[in-house]
Amino acid sequence: MRLYGSISSSALRHNLSRVRVYSPESKIMGVVKANGYGHGLVRVARILQQSDIDALAVATVDEAVELRDSGITCPICVLSGFCDVEQVSVVKAKKIDCVVYCGEQIRYFGTSRPSGNVGIWIKVDTGMNRLGFPVHQLPRVLEEIKALAFLEPRGIMSHFACADELDSNYTIKQTDLFVQHTQFSNIDRSIANSAGIISWPDSHLEWVRPGIMLYGISPFPGMSAKTHDLRPVMELFSTVLAVKQLRSGQRVGYGQTWTCNEDTRIGIVGCGYGDGYFRALSSRAQVLIEGRRADVVGRVSMDSLAINLNGHRNVGVGSEVKLLGEGLSAEDLAAAAGTIPYEILTSVISRPISLLESH
Repeated sequence: MRLYGSISSSALRHNLSRVRVYSPESKIMGVVKANGYGHGLVRVARILQQSDIDALAVATVDEAVELRDSGITCPICVLSGFCDVEQVSVVKAKKIDCVVYCGEQIRYFGTSRPSGNVGIWIKVDTGMNRLGFPVHQLPRVLEEIKALAFLEPRGIMSHFACADELDSNYTIKQTDLFVQHTQFSNIDRSIANSAGIISWPDSHLEWVRPGIMLYGISPFPGMSAKTHDLRPVMELFSTVLAVKQLRSGQRVGYGQTWTCNEDTRIGIVGCGYGDGYFRALSSRAQVLIEGRRADVVGRVSMDSLAINLNGHRNVGVGSEVKLLGEGLSAEDLAAAAGTIPYEILTSVISRPISLLESH
């Protein structure tokens, strides 16, 4: 098999248990958007639902509908809300909660007047300056929503801008502002993401929204997931397709950007940027083979990459190569590519592959 992997349900459950340790008094809304951060939307949702998570969060109505149609029954919240009037009837029919963040959405509700109630989360802006009503407008927004009796507020939420920056006081300012404007609302509140859950306990409130930490990744740059006792959920593997014996001075791959400084065995591995393995990892990343690291050399191409097999005498065609997982984290790949682990996880499987669930 060219490219394959596994999803560890036990690691996912363990990471959820860590959220409960950090936030024992809060309800948990697990974020499964972007295909479960690349781990499989329905698969991850089922594991979390079986683990008694309180709710799930997705980015789009389509993601929420896919979960409902796959038998997910726990509360689902669409973080980006809905885009048009037609979607109002969908969220009502599928019992999907939506985030409301602007006046146009409230007017959509007023126009559609769906039969039955619709659950909503009200989003306020505390400094991210992205989605959300200005926080000082919350009393007026609540009055407008109250006038539409079929709307059922589930909570009020906001979004951190710098929670992963431990030396910044911006998160404290956002938390204080959020609490100041919501403390008399008698409605549940949520602002803490993974970084907030781990390092900003005053932000936990009634609900927390873990994302990246559920998948075994630290939300803090330069900090290992092991620091927080988080376990990687995904393992990704390929195989050696061919072995080349090159002489010192010969070059490898497109553009001939990497030169052998000694006689070198080169392994060609069945994974490339067409699979989501970033071209930026060319001559910068490593893989694991026989439990030891080997350098990626030359440019990553669309369907393959090359690795240096010197020191790996027993490796040949068909040998297994670990691209991601225990011992080779998304943080490692992100550092090599000059990006963040979120992008690694959500990009790394561009083509359909076999992802088996392990326990």
